[in-house]
Amino acid sequence: MPIEEVDNEVTRAMSRWNSVSSKTLKKYVALVEREVEAAIAEEMPESKGGMFDGWSAGSTYYVGIYADYMVDDLAQRVLLALASLLDGNDFGADAHIALIIETLAVFGKDPGCLRFIVGDNCATNQAIATRMGLPLVGCASHRLNLAIQQYISEHKALLCQANELMTQLRTKKNSASLGSTQIFGL
Repeated sequence: MPIEEVDNEVTRAMSRWNSVSSKTLKKYVALVEREVEAAIAEEMPESKGGMFDGWSAGSTYYVGIYADYMVDDLAQRVLLALASLLDGNDFGADAHIALIIETLAVFGKDPGCLRFIVGDNCATNQAIATRMGLPLVGCASHRLNLAIQQYISEHKALLCQANELMTQLRTKKNSASLGSTQIFGL
């Protein structure tokens, strides 16, 4: 929902809160953003890891950037940015690196503070790690998904048959006839 929704009379009528204009709301959101950034920058140590992931929503590509570090022997994972790439037409490693550098600069940090990065095991992330001179901690769930996809591909014909059967069994009549059938002598 856009921030301008607070200017809509119908929206205002449904709220028990005092009215606020979108201009005022934007002002205070920006002030809170600066305060949160300052608090994170103060807490964040000089040595940390970075984690990021990208996804598309409609025609826009977004990247989430996190910092991973320890405070008082407790692991912290803080969202630093949730943004689209600076150049909306470039989805390569250099565009990601530029966003990482700009994000760290907001918190007064340079890329040299990173000790590792965590991300999917894709070619872009491997290129990012190589160009930044950092180890890439590949995502275990991504590796598991790749292994499962490889295993499934070996049994694709059987899985297609099972899927077709399950699709046919969605109807009550077909499902009922299966219930009266003996399978494997059971």
